[in-house]
Amino acid sequence: LEYLKLSHYRSPFKFVTTKQKQLLDGKLDKKLFSKSELNLLKNWHSSPKSKQCSYLIAGIYDQFPDWNNMDMFNYYEENDRSNSVFELIVERLRIYDYCFLDGDSNTTEVFQEDILDARHISVEDYNIRMFPLFNIPSIDDELLTGTVKTEEVLWPNIYDLDPSKDADNIKVSLPHFLHEIDVHEYNMNFWKNWLKFSTGKGIVTTMRKEDLPMFKRLVTILKRHDNKLPIQIVTTGEEMDQESINYLLGLSKQSGQRIQIVDCTPIINKFFSDYKFHGFLNKFSASLFNTFEEAILIDVDVVPFISPIEFFDIERYKDTGMYLYRDRRLDNLLPNSCRTFMGGLEPSIQEKQLIGTKIKYDKKWSTEHKGIDSRHLASPEDVVYKSYMHDQEFHVVDSGLVIFNKKKHFASLLMSTYLGFDYAASGCSWGDKELFWLGSIYGGGDFAVAPKEGAIVGELQQDAQNQNKYSICSAQLAHVDDNNKLVWINGGLKTCKFEDEARYDFHYKPEYFTERYGTVEKLQALQNESITINAVIVPDVYYSEWLRIDECRGYTYCYTLDLASKGASDYSYIVKYSAEQYDFYNEISTLWSSV
Repeated sequence: LEYLKLSHYRSPFKFVTTKQKQLLDGKLDKKLFSKSELNLLKNWHSSPKSKQCSYLIAGIYDQFPDWNNMDMFNYYEENDRSNSVFELIVERLRIYDYCFLDGDSNTTEVFQEDILDARHISVEDYNIRMFPLFNIPSIDDELLTGTVKTEEVLWPNIYDLDPSKDADNIKVSLPHFLHEIDVHEYNMNFWKNWLKFSTGKGIVTTMRKEDLPMFKRLVTILKRHDNKLPIQIVTTGEEMDQESINYLLGLSKQSGQRIQIVDCTPIINKFFSDYKFHGFLNKFSASLFNTFEEAILIDVDVVPFISPIEFFDIERYKDTGMYLYRDRRLDNLLPNSCRTFMGGLEPSIQEKQLIGTKIKYDKKWSTEHKGIDSRHLASPEDVVYKSYMHDQEFHVVDSGLVIFNKKKHFASLLMSTYLGFDYAASGCSWGDKELFWLGSIYGGGDFAVAPKEGAIVGELQQDAQNQNKYSICSAQLAHVDDNNKLVWINGGLKTCKFEDEARYDFHYKPEYFTERYGTVEKLQALQNESITINAVIVPDVYYSEWLRIDECRGYTYCYTLDLASKGASDYSYIVKYSAEQYDFYNEISTLWSSV
């Protein structure tokens, strides 16, 4: 019973189950209810989904007339109140998934039901409150101005930087079917219609104008891998001005890579584009608004060592539709409040009963597995969840590269986006790192995680005093496959990816850097060098912890392994690469650094 979460008093599930109990106990005044409502309450699971959904939406309004998902941006002094506001938002998202993403129902049909019609609840009002990020004229705006704005179709500006075109002819025309539809009905069912349009496979990223040189390096490596997938840059504001577009058009011509820009300015409410979709949150807009069915979401400082199309062939990706990689397991701990907060996002017993919500992990699972060594759990996903939720590790997943099927995981991606918006949730993740898999859990989805720990790559150093002791220091986080081959690296391939970083380092700790390097110029020359790759160490933090050092703005880490040590185990090991692998990996390193 301790694991049975009950619905919040303002929950629509509480609204339905309370009336069901009153009807069963003979305490419901049947005169106040239509025959349709009484039949629905009595025969919930055999009733059409459209009727179930209309009643749940009625419950949202009846229990909380002033509800709005913008409430997550309000400040609440009490954590409990803030948490309960977001718990209700998460419930609404799962209801939306059940009603409109999973199945054949659409909002127009549901809002034609008499239950909503009698309450004067409109589809327009519901959509505006549910997804305030959209740029849709509100009913209040029309009343204030006295004018009704002509509704325009929700559609981003898409630019295809075809090398054969000049800058004046790169905007993609609206798809033909958009000229033949009812704009209002389309907009009220935008997510479902957007998913119908999403096809094919591609690479997705997002960046600032300052990141264009780093993006050029990524494109150069993709060309080296003979990449044939289109590359989309998703923007939500002013990231790509005309100068940037011209730069990208030239890069497309130079590289032969197909580069596209998806500008969401026409879709996104200005409040969100100006204040919310910034920094790492732009990755969530990229996950939602790219035009692909299957996508590789990639940071611009990531370097792949395989052809991107190969990521889609990973078996566990094909099984689940979402694939993630492990982070460095550091000793930073989650705040205690995060476990309480995440526990509150689990579905209540009433939600499970009414719409059958299931999630991959919950508090019960965590408690049942708390005494098990993470290395002995059944799957990498188990390790990630236990490490985060029970052991309170703050770094468990590296989101520099995420592979997902958007159609299969759209509810999870929406959930991740809202987690990124929420103040309490964002405090439970370093940027976006943990939010993709957490969104998958609380969105009712599935995901897979690479079995190998996040590793360290570079030039293997042997201790002069102990020939059994080896170490690598680098600012890169490496990911290897089951055969220990490099798959991708996060952090670029220079000793330090940041431009002119030496000056910053010397300013930050002048004595330390002067003693070790002498001058800014000497340190900068070292930081500009491409890293040498001859080995990788796959760590075991139970044996030895990562050591963080001050080089490269503190992004440099070292890991040491003593092969003769009593604590050394099969969980931590060194892979020395062959001559053929050495040549290939260092060709990529030199190529990336020379751009």
